[in-house]
Amino acid sequence: MPVMHRPSRLTVALLACIAGGIPAARASAAEKPQRVLCIGDSITAADGSWAAIVGEHPEIDTINAGKGGRQTGAAADTFQAAVDAGEDFDRVIFFLGVNNLPGRDPRPADRKLAGCVADMGRAIDLALRTLDPQDVILVAPCSVNPTIMRQPCEADPRMTQRRERNLKKGYDICQPMLAQLEAEYRKLAATKRVRFVSVLEAVSPGNFPDGLHPNADGQRQIAAVIAPALLEATRPRKAVPAGR
Repeated sequence: MPVMHRPSRLTVALLACIAGGIPAARASAAEKPQRVLCIGDSITAADGSWAAIVGEHPEIDTINAGKGGRQTGAAADTFQAAVDAGEDFDRVIFFLGVNNLPGRDPRPADRKLAGCVADMGRAIDLALRTLDPQDVILVAPCSVNPTIMRQPCEADPRMTQRRERNLKKGYDICQPMLAQLEAEYRKLAATKRVRFVSVLEAVSPGNFPDGLHPNADGQRQIAAVIAPALLEATRPRKAVPAGR
């Protein structure tokens, strides 16, 4: 899995600290960015995805473990594979669910949603064996735009084909289920005491060119929600005044 490193910036920071009389070991600890394992589907795996954008922040490095078509059932195995491969990370993000919901799966919506929650529960339990609860982040996926899926794209026949393909697979029925999934993921995160982030409404409707996948602007909108959540997790909690 590709890893985003920034050795040049860190080296410069270390040299500056050493020149200023701060021990190298302390400088390294202070300058080391958090490393985040990003487990997702094609929205995470895409070139220029939210994971890449978030990884540009000087306090965050990302490991992109996205894979197109991935469903929630692969979350735990993907996490374990990263551990077995010796990946060094401080936090994990689980950003999955939409590929469990389309109409190509004829099961009722409640069964699909229950499967997502059960799968993510297992993945979270596995992650909690090695990470603190605040370092496990469950993300409610972004919505879809079924209206766009049902319309031809006059300017780009290839985009029309992509929209038709998504429609044929039944992604047009996912919108209400994704809203339900957000509520179920929120409850799951509260039960497991892990962090929860919703990007359900993060992407503007016009930023789904094929009705399913965010474009570059949509990816930036997702990153704008996830990055602050990661940075907030690293800040020390305020001490509670005595007597309160």
